[in-house]
Amino acid sequence: MRKHFSALAAYSANQGLVQLISFIVGILAVRSLAKDDYAVYALTVSVIAAIVVIADSGLGGALLARGAEAIGQPKRLASVFGTGLWVRTWLGSVILVSGLVWLTILLQTVNADLLLVGACVAIAALTVALQLSSGVAQAFARLVYNIKLMRRTNLVSAMIRLLLVGAAVLTGIQSPPVLLAAAGIASAVALVMYYLPFQRQVRPTFTAGDDRGYFVSVMARTMPMMVLLVAGEQMLLFLISTLGGAQVVAEFSALSRFGILFLVLNSLVTDIGAPRFARVRASRQVLIARGGQVLGGYALGATVLVLLLVACAPLVIWILGPQYSGLESQLVLVACGYALANVAHAWNGLNQARGWVSFSWLYLPFIGVWVVVAVTMYDLSDLTQVAIVLILQAVPALATQLARSLVGLATSRKT
Repeated sequence: MRKHFSALAAYSANQGLVQLISFIVGILAVRSLAKDDYAVYALTVSVIAAIVVIADSGLGGALLARGAEAIGQPKRLASVFGTGLWVRTWLGSVILVSGLVWLTILLQTVNADLLLVGACVAIAALTVALQLSSGVAQAFARLVYNIKLMRRTNLVSAMIRLLLVGAAVLTGIQSPPVLLAAAGIASAVALVMYYLPFQRQVRPTFTAGDDRGYFVSVMARTMPMMVLLVAGEQMLLFLISTLGGAQVVAEFSALSRFGILFLVLNSLVTDIGAPRFARVRASRQVLIARGGQVLGGYALGATVLVLLLVACAPLVIWILGPQYSGLESQLVLVACGYALANVAHAWNGLNQARGWVSFSWLYLPFIGVWVVVAVTMYDLSDLTQVAIVLILQAVPALATQLARSLVGLATSRKT
């Protein structure tokens, strides 16, 4: 227990440092780019993240579930992860193309010129391809609790990105494509660091093995949920960019930079909490207790982060720069929205780790009501009302995750 606690503490500290570096990178982008340029940068980063999330759609959790069963069976393990690579490549390619089309549409809503759109789309394509390629190898590292590799890789890639962005700002050549390229290079470094030990230990065969049907089935049940979750976020950005313009997009995205604080908690759930939850072989009561511990701890941590932002709101706005002065109250509202959204995200990670993906379709009518309410009852050219809509967006996600957990527990095998 002491050894586990020490490893967890070290990983948490490392992730805190990584997120601090990412935060600094984000602040450099906010302060160095004009609002119009920052809107382009923020929209591109958002779509990159959306494509990666949809392309996973339960595959990471499915790899943990199947991989846990194959521990100690080298050939079986190689087949599981080789099939994961095959599924990720083919389905990821389709999702990538669709995402790039959406990015092109979004950038046009903020009146980005054709050359800038082309550069951002090309860099986004390369970055996503690199991140998707390393995702399966990263899942194996999580499965075997290779915390040292995850710590080292995350820190090195974050440092490289910081150095590249810092050099661009100091030399005065900062622009959306340049700052985005720094993220692409960092992703390439992470790919190499994750994939080399993965290839050496697993020796996966890139083929559609026996687990293809299981992986595709899980993704087919999970992807509608992930697409809808991401669509809700992207729809909000689309409405803001269309009705509010680049200025509101920039302000909302700048305040959202502090949502990165929740990624420390997310990484604990994704890299440690979910794999352990996936390997629990006990009664429903134990599952409820373990899941409740993770979500309760997450909610407590999220509350602390929101209170910290409330206390430090003036300082936070000062950090963003004079372009964003006077947005303290909007910052608090945005933080509350991100806290609720990330609790739902953590809950989703636990559900996926157990393969509890039924009833994802419930999100569709929930999010449909949210869209109608957002468009008809709120002025999305006003940043305060945009923040309130963000808070409301978490309600459908939380309700859907609750339904998935209840169904999963009801159908789980008693021991």
